[in-house]
Order: sequence, then structure tokens, then C-alpha cells
Amino acid sequence: MRRLASNDADEYSTLIDRNRSHVSRFGLATCAGRAPLALARDELGAADILAGVTLGNQPSIRVLRRLSPAPTKEFPSITRYHLAMNSV
Repeated sequence: MRRLASNDADEYSTLIDRNRSHVSRFGLATCAGRAPLALARDELGAADILAGVTLGNQPSIRVLRRLSPAPTKEFPSITRYHLAMNSV
């Protein structure tokens, strides 16, 4: 997790990149997604999480659906998702 520059609030970024040779059906990506959410909520006091997923990346979209953020905006190459941390 790294801190992003921001004028309005503290913002952090993390990247979960799964190597296709290690893809499984054991929910590892979902667990890997929950860990930074818990850290952001419990340790950093985050109020909102924004995620971006490349269009057509169905495995990442399925993980996000399990983590409950809602799609909020579509750009030419990504869809942005939003999760209010008070709902987690």
C-alpha cells in the first residue's frame, strides 16, 4: 500500500496482481482483496475505497462483486468501483 499525493484527503493505493499460472478457485484473490480493505478501514480510517478494473477483466470483476463495491463510472479502458467503508 502506498500513499498518494492529495490536496483534500489522505489517499492510498494498492495493486493486487494475480499471475495466471497461480489462478485457483480457492478464493485467494478475494482474501487478498479483503486484507487491504480491513487495513484501510481499521488502521487508516478510510471512509471510501475506489477501485479500477480494466474492461473485460472478468476475474477481477468477480472478486470486486464479492467485496461489494458498486460500479460508479466507466472510462474508455476501465470501470471505476466505489465502496463506502461504513458499509463493510
